[in-house]
Amino acid sequence: MKILSLLTALFIFQIKELKAQCLGISMDSVLYLCEDSQFPINIGASMVIDSIYAPYTYYWDYFYEPFPDSSINFDEFDFLDDPTVQFPNLLSSIGGDTIVFNLTAIGTDMIQCNAEISVITSCWNTVLNGCDMVNIGGGESTTLCSIYAPCLEPASYSWTPTENLNDPTLANPLASPEAGTTYCVDITDAIGCQASSCMDIVIGIAEQNRQEQVILFPIPGKDILSMRSDTSISTIVITDAAGKIVLREKPNSSQASIDITSLPDGLYFLTYTIENGVESTKIFSKE
Repeated sequence: MKILSLLTALFIFQIKELKAQCLGISMDSVLYLCEDSQFPINIGASMVIDSIYAPYTYYWDYFYEPFPDSSINFDEFDFLDDPTVQFPNLLSSIGGDTIVFNLTAIGTDMIQCNAEISVITSCWNTVLNGCDMVNIGGGESTTLCSIYAPCLEPASYSWTPTENLNDPTLANPLASPEAGTTYCVDITDAIGCQASSCMDIVIGIAEQNRQEQVILFPIPGKDILSMRSDTSISTIVITDAAGKIVLREKPNSSQASIDITSLPDGLYFLTYTIENGVESTKIFSKE
């Protein structure tokens, strides 16, 4: 009889634990936000919780690590208006990053249920200078770029007009316009957030640049970039999309071969100086 009572009590305890785990909280596991989202935003709107063990006490905490060994500290009140309610409001987020919020709900008989939701926020880096206008000579080509770069890849691109582009769905298509043209791009990032920008291509460059006749090829590049000029090229500096210098050379020649094999694929800016001190920048992509 005692053994039966013990087994019955153990069975009831297991049932309670099973309900707590399997009939507890359900809600969306991810909340996607765009950079222009309007706060406050309710973080638990999709929540459904088993009423068997009501009333519950609630507490939300979070996990976010900006980078290893960071000295930046946050607490729940930096993001939530009240971490002790069932449906708190999100007051802010971090663009291009993820914050994981964990909810603990404790019901009657100390039944505990848990759930979590990841808040993923898109952003657009406006660091790509030189992507608003470029001057080229007649019959020349250039690589298009947007002043906006998505934090959340993969992204899709749609350039218009599509004429004289090798592929209007690339991030950096090659344009060979016969006349001055304004190309615009609509970008949609991995979570559906959008941005747009335009780039003017002007045919007929200034006399100073026309006399330079500096040619950079092939674009896109893969292993070796070649430069040719009517005058000696004094310096070459290549920076990545974030403005970091990744390569520097002093050819002091009218021709230069630049080894870009070690560079990761992406968009780069090549700034060169010729012997008369004139400095110019060309954009190229590495594939």
